[in-house]
Amino acid sequence: MSMSASELRVLLRVSDLEASVRFYQGLLGMERLKSWERDTGSGVILRAGEGRTIELLGVPPGKDYTDRLPRGVALWLQVDDVAAWHERVRASGAVIARDLADDPWGTRSFRLDDPDGTPVWLFEGTDIG
Repeated sequence: MSMSASELRVLLRVSDLEASVRFYQGLLGMERLKSWERDTGSGVILRAGEGRTIELLGVPPGKDYTDRLPRGVALWLQVDDVAAWHERVRASGAVIARDLADDPWGTRSFRLDDPDGTPVWLFEGTDIG
């Protein structure tokens, strides 16, 4: 039996929730689906596409979750027009970590880093076949 998940959600613990929301919702244009503030911390769920969401969890007041921040994670977001996204990101003044380039495996991509340093790649094309 093979898995067929109806949603893929990536959960990222972030050091500065407001900065992360500005990055994912403001810069990348993801739609806010839900947000909450509790004594145990705040969070936001953003739509990254049909059936794909990103959940951002902020650090509860008085806590240090530095050891729980993403390590070894990179997000790859496939877009229809990577050149237009590259121009949009450049025009916003955001730092582009790797400029737009053709990849040897058949995609065209560029990289920026979210406020916690998580690499976020925007790409066009596919190497899946």
